Amino acid sequence: MTSFDPKKCFPAKGIVAFCIIAGLFLYASNALAQENIPAKPAITPDSVKTGQVSKVGSTKIFNADSIKKKAFNSPKPALKINSGTINAQPVKNPLKTAGTKAAGIADPLTQKLKTLKKQSVSFDLTVESDNRYQPLPVINSINPAFAVFNGNKKFVSAINVIGGINAWGIPLNFNYTTNRNLAYTPSALTSSLFKFDFDPRKFDSMLSSDYANYYELRKRAFAGLDLSGYTSKSVVDKLKAENLQQAKPTGISKYLSARHNIDGLLTLSETALKDSLYKIALADSTLKANIALSSSIDKYNTGRGLNYYDLQSVTADQKLTSFLTDTANRGSLRAMNREQLVHKFAEQSSFPDRVAGNGDLFGRVAQAITNEKGLNDSVSVIAKLNAEKAVAERRQRLLSEADTAYSTISGIKENLSKNGYDVKKILQMQQVLNHSDGNVGNSEMGQNYLSKVPANGLQSFFERVDAFKLGAYGNNVPGNVQSRDLFLTGTHLTFKSGGIPITFGYGNMNDVGSVKDNAFNSSVYNTPKAFTYISAVLNRSSANSVRVSVIGSYNQRSQGVNQYQLPAVSDNNVVFTLSKAFTFNHIGRFNVDVSKSTNVSSANYLNGTDAVLEKKGGMNYDLAADMFQAMSFGVGHRLDIKELGFSDNIYFNYAGLGYQNPANAGLGGGRMSLGGNLKKSLYKNKLQLTLRTDLKNRSISYTSNDKWHSLQFQADSRYIINRKFNVDLKYINNNTNKIVNGIGSPVYSLQKVEFDGNANYKIGKRYAVNHFGISFQDYTNAYLTAAAGASRGSILSTNFTQSVVFKRSSLNVSLFYNRELSTQKLIGDMFNSDLSYQYVMFGKLNMSSGVTYLDNSTIARQIGVKQGIQLFTKNNFDADAYVDVRKNLITAQYADLYASCRAKLMLRYHIK
Repeated sequence: MTSFDPKKCFPAKGIVAFCIIAGLFLYASNALAQENIPAKPAITPDSVKTGQVSKVGSTKIFNADSIKKKAFNSPKPALKINSGTINAQPVKNPLKTAGTKAAGIADPLTQKLKTLKKQSVSFDLTVESDNRYQPLPVINSINPAFAVFNGNKKFVSAINVIGGINAWGIPLNFNYTTNRNLAYTPSALTSSLFKFDFDPRKFDSMLSSDYANYYELRKRAFAGLDLSGYTSKSVVDKLKAENLQQAKPTGISKYLSARHNIDGLLTLSETALKDSLYKIALADSTLKANIALSSSIDKYNTGRGLNYYDLQSVTADQKLTSFLTDTANRGSLRAMNREQLVHKFAEQSSFPDRVAGNGDLFGRVAQAITNEKGLNDSVSVIAKLNAEKAVAERRQRLLSEADTAYSTISGIKENLSKNGYDVKKILQMQQVLNHSDGNVGNSEMGQNYLSKVPANGLQSFFERVDAFKLGAYGNNVPGNVQSRDLFLTGTHLTFKSGGIPITFGYGNMNDVGSVKDNAFNSSVYNTPKAFTYISAVLNRSSANSVRVSVIGSYNQRSQGVNQYQLPAVSDNNVVFTLSKAFTFNHIGRFNVDVSKSTNVSSANYLNGTDAVLEKKGGMNYDLAADMFQAMSFGVGHRLDIKELGFSDNIYFNYAGLGYQNPANAGLGGGRMSLGGNLKKSLYKNKLQLTLRTDLKNRSISYTSNDKWHSLQFQADSRYIINRKFNVDLKYINNNTNKIVNGIGSPVYSLQKVEFDGNANYKIGKRYAVNHFGISFQDYTNAYLTAAAGASRGSILSTNFTQSVVFKRSSLNVSLFYNRELSTQKLIGDMFNSDLSYQYVMFGKLNMSSGVTYLDNSTIARQIGVKQGIQLFTKNNFDADAYVDVRKNLITAQYADLYASCRAKLMLRYHIK
């Protein structure tokens, strides 16, 4: 028996043929991965023969573009092996389903972004049902005529809605109440009230900068990472979850695990992202080595009698190809001749009859194997099969990783875009932050990202809105030279156009028409008054500003319910006001107002008594034509010197007899006022002194110099002894004189001295708060002489309050005593005391129980009890109840003021 010689037993041609047969099995398996084998690389047969194929992995054979083209554009059909038959199916795009997977892959991000997304419309409202019991409506006592309309209703109920509405990022304060019509007057002026009020401060706090949004996104959605880091981590985690990363990571997984490589991918379009990921995936060095090995064997087998279709037929037999690819069978195969190989094929085939019926085919395969017995062991049919299998598995893994990476990245981009985030802007902010060294504002781009920006078009509009009010509201109307608010029903809007704030408004002033003012509504200044206004700040800076205001009004004849109210003249009124502010560094800020009015009265009246009304109303030609009499002038000064602890606010105003301004509270002219206040702090702000004064003259005649003259003076002082004790001392001196024909007569005067002290301290371990006050006032009233026979009175008053706080309760005492020192009693002595105890029951009920005693000389004397209950629940509901029951020890002279029972029940429901 001869010795074994591998070169003789394994001819080179036979080994190559067998290698090709086994390789086609991997080709068919590669079809399961739905891909084609790329074209052949440039490896010479010499390198194969010399055994250098195993080192081909270190050689750069293909560029990435050629690999991508071969991967995507191969026209060959993929083979699917199924029960021994060969089915040709078109290659599916492995990224076709990536888009549908994106939502599932980025689902955690979707949930996190939902928490960042704000609702379009949200409510934070409190609905109140206010129910009260009052024995006698006060309105009937003021004017008994109203009892005809009101009857004797003792129960009143009001509905209030208070809170805020956030509509698409615009905060609006909402108020609605029916409380105004509880007086039960039939006047339309006492109807329900509502108001929408735009809140600029809250709106400004709701706006956020791009950086603020970015940091919130990083914190709540990206787990503290930036977008690149989060995307890289998401891709790597997804690959691990799908078991795509094995013991040794691929080139694409290494590439994607570096966050700086993600930036470029995030900016690509969908198509470019797919191409880029495949380019990165198929540039894998191991894949290149496997492709090089397979291609070199194909090149070496060219012309050796074994064609592509022969190998394709053999590899369709799964049992046979499994036998051929088993490394344990390599030795026996190399030792067999052609007949033995054909016989072995039949034994190992799933279809032996097929082998017998295709003797020529399997004979050619066996001949190829026997002809290649002399080839090096590293290049054989088995090597071909192994190389093709490695290529298919490697490509399948790489393309699967590219598929997963595309799905994850596109899913993140899609979720961010749906929620209003710009990926490119986020990446730009990352870049600025990475190069800012902690100071983002150094660059212009950083400054832009730090500025607050609106989130939608509606916010962009309201970003230029300084004020917006709709409904019933109190407001200082532009052109008002008295700085007093009016109660209006209408609309007010301040809008910045080109940096210039422009104010528009329309409304009705109807608060003067309340019942208490009925006696004062019989004049040429009729109510309700409808007016419009417009104002603009033409030049605004830190040093000065110019405001131009125009207001027009229209008065109709009064339709009040007061049967004693006299008719009034309807008229139109237009007022032009110019306001200028000057600021100087050392002498403070000056404000100057100049205003001119024009009135046109209705001519539909007779020359009799109506002419007198016209003359007395200042509507005669002389006053209207007099420039000085139809204008107003005002100047004010403000100064605040913090170093000296000194500040002042001084003003002077003048209005001619013919000047009428509907924006002022009190429409008549003929006024002059001078006053202000001075403040001074001493001893490190422990002592504070304040002086206030106001001097006013008001004409009461259009034909003479008759007028009202009033002077008000007040001096306040506060001294802080320490953190627990402080005292106040106040002096007030007011007087009003009536000057007729140059002779003044006193009408009213008041002099008052008041001392107050406040202290907080401990009684044992309990905190206590105390307030004590005593005052003396002396007054004169000429009109009381005829009514009560006395024109002078003196009153001494004291009040004392004490509160002691326990762990979950408190005790409060309140005492008030008023003694009239004059002989003629105008008010009478009065003593009022309350003792109450606040405590908590069952953890939800806040209780307040108390007793009270009142003694007002011969007018009323009562003793009673009070009980209050507040219920707070964990839900949106709470309630308040209060009852005050008193026993009349004597018959009260004013039953409406000294009621024997008062009760209140308020139910609240919070809507969020």
